[in-house]
Amino acid sequence: LGVAIYDISDPSQPQNLKMVEFDGSLVSSRLVNGNLHIVQQYLPELPQLELWYDGADNDPQEVADTNMQALAGLTLEDLMPSYEILVADGQEPTTQLLVAPQNCYYPVTMDGGGSVTTVVSFDLADPELSFSSVGIVSDAHIVYASTRALYITTHSYLQELDDDSTPSQQAVIYKFDLTGDQVQCVGGGGIDGWILNQFSLGEHNDVLRVA
Repeated sequence: LGVAIYDISDPSQPQNLKMVEFDGSLVSSRLVNGNLHIVQQYLPELPQLELWYDGADNDPQEVADTNMQALAGLTLEDLMPSYEILVADGQEPTTQLLVAPQNCYYPVTMDGGGSVTTVVSFDLADPELSFSSVGIVSDAHIVYASTRALYITTHSYLQELDDDSTPSQQAVIYKFDLTGDQVQCVGGGGIDGWILNQFSLGEHNDVLRVA
């Protein structure tokens, strides 16, 4: 995923101010009060893991131990997305973590998937065009934004213990506050069913309404 920012004050000679490439793929973007918010999703590359299923000859505990050994050598840097600035006043490209580990949230009560979704925010009034970022361990399917908040939703299945039961569908929603100096994840929750698209959400008086 790449973001190129141009100065088009002179349309006949657009000037490339900065180009940034992120690990991952674009989910959506929003321009709110002069700030450009890029929502991107990154799936870490993991070592090849062994699989176990009912009826297999291998021992599930041995499979788990083998997989844990394969994962033990990974570092946070291996699991987090990075970025590279390609154009910035002729400087050499630099590669750094897109989001600091302390700015990445891990939901403990909801299963929204194993991707790292990042909200990258550019202040377009900043001459340096610097950006801030916040992340969450979750997939991202739908993005909705008001003037005060950005919401990311994903779909999840809840499987009951009874093998004959049908998994129930759940929409997981995370809220990011846009009113501060830096975007922050301020909460999340789940509702039964599926959200169709971004037009199925609306915010009024700080209350999110979902169809």
